[in-house]
Amino acid sequence: MLAQPVGQRAMDTQPYTLSSGNIDTTIERYTGSIACLSARASALTGLALLSTLGRTPVGAGPYPHLTLLEAANRIMSDLVILHGVRWLLAHSAFPFDCYRVELGGERTRGCDVSASNARGARLVGQAEALAPASFRARKRTLLRRLWRSAASVEFRILLVNYDAIAEGRLRALPAHHWLLGVDIDDGTASVIRG
Repeated sequence: MLAQPVGQRAMDTQPYTLSSGNIDTTIERYTGSIACLSARASALTGLALLSTLGRTPVGAGPYPHLTLLEAANRIMSDLVILHGVRWLLAHSAFPFDCYRVELGGERTRGCDVSASNARGARLVGQAEALAPASFRARKRTLLRRLWRSAASVEFRILLVNYDAIAEGRLRALPAHHWLLGVDIDDGTASVIRG
């Protein structure tokens, strides 16, 4: 469960469905759950700072049992998923009215985002918040995961933070693949089609 500030209902990290009717509320609840994270390490320096960041559980937010460094990585990836799905829904980028998502790296179906419709079309997606230096290597890994997650799927999408995509170094994507660069600060995104 996502730990919430007192008085708020906890959000489930199990797979769930996002649609235009619940995406904004879901993002508000999620960002509310991280608002309670505090900088307990703000007065620390040196080894004490590193030890706290890397070894002390945060005790709050969606991942209270993780350290701040571990939680930050998962939270940023979760925000890429949530804002990316909101953008997909708002722009009708694919023929789906809702998307099933799994947050926090606890994937039971092998993908972060999936969708299907009555006509039998299917989508699978992988998402991750990345540093620009690791984009190319992680992109290859995420593409391999997409192929393993579903053999016959019409749409395969990678969702990453937009600032990880190094311009001029982006190689072509395979057919039926899309890359969605998501800006979690303002909710915008750009799509690159393979």
